[in-house]
Amino acid sequence: MGICTIVISAVFVPVILSYLQYAARWDAQRDLSEVQTWSVKLRDYLSPSARLTWYEPLRDRFPTPTSDRRTFPGFIPVLAAMGSFGLVAVTARRQPQRIWIAVGALALGATAVLFTLGTHWKWQDQITDIELPYLFLFEHFTPFRAIRVVSRFAVMLNVAIAILAGIGVAAA
Repeated sequence: MGICTIVISAVFVPVILSYLQYAARWDAQRDLSEVQTWSVKLRDYLSPSARLTWYEPLRDRFPTPTSDRRTFPGFIPVLAAMGSFGLVAVTARRQPQRIWIAVGALALGATAVLFTLGTHWKWQDQITDIELPYLFLFEHFTPFRAIRVVSRFAVMLNVAIAILAGIGVAAA
């Protein structure tokens, strides 16, 4: 499991180093309002893009957000990821390490969703006073001030969904 963590973390090292270099060179600091503009609302996770014609009724209910705020992962990957928990529970005695990988992937996905929400909770298109964990990172860690489009953390959610779905396939 430790090796998997190192390998997965190594994928993000070039991105983090690029942000650190950019932040140091250009004194890149974003305004909180800019970060909030590019953060998502939870309902954006239910907003399919116009290219996904299967989801037209859903698109009518949840209008498609603009550009980088499109975070809809699709239902089949999410269902596959959710189904993996049942399979992991059934096969836990034979493969106990899968439980920890599943829990780690779930934590990665939850963290990604929290980060995509930005610095403050949005309720009906209004920014509230409820602070989210990303605000702490924004205020205390300089590299996070260089990130303008926090909705891109949704990529980590997609990675978590893929890991969970893969565990389910391996457990079947």
